[in-house]
Amino acid sequence: GDLGVSKDGSRLMAFLSELQDPEHPTSEVNLYDLSTGSARLASFLPDGSVPPCGVGSFGEGSFDKWRHTLSADGSVAFFASTGDSCSGANKVYVRDLDAGVTKLASPPPLSGSECDSALISSSEDAAFFWTKSRLSAEDTVPSSCAGGGLDNGLDGDVYRYGLEDES
Repeated sequence: GDLGVSKDGSRLMAFLSELQDPEHPTSEVNLYDLSTGSARLASFLPDGSVPPCGVGSFGEGSFDKWRHTLSADGSVAFFASTGDSCSGANKVYVRDLDAGVTKLASPPPLSGSECDSALISSSEDAAFFWTKSRLSAEDTVPSSCAGGGLDNGLDGDVYRYGLEDES
């Protein structure tokens, strides 16, 4: 799997497949906390369920990207998942590893299609993500979710998710 270590060295995380956590067996790729020496599932959805289609990182395989996928102090992790619908759009989730709580950072659109969201970066108090979805009243409804993309010409917007106030 793809590994990541928090900047302060307190947390070791990995994207792994197969049956890694006996309490939460799954064959899909999920995010695991390896800090205690054994794999503990960390990629739960806000309702506490395990994503049926697994999760992904933002730039898997790149240690440089892990700077943003795992907070510097190792208390927060970010992952992408289609949630409980395998055919849905990728959404950005924020997992408070110490509190054991997951929040959805990229909300459903105000109108129009729900397009994929991707984490760009995170800071001590915020996460920044990109999407074509219409998440603010000032934005326009995208004609399509296809084409463009974060790696292929933006054609979308960057949003800030406040970690403290969840705005």
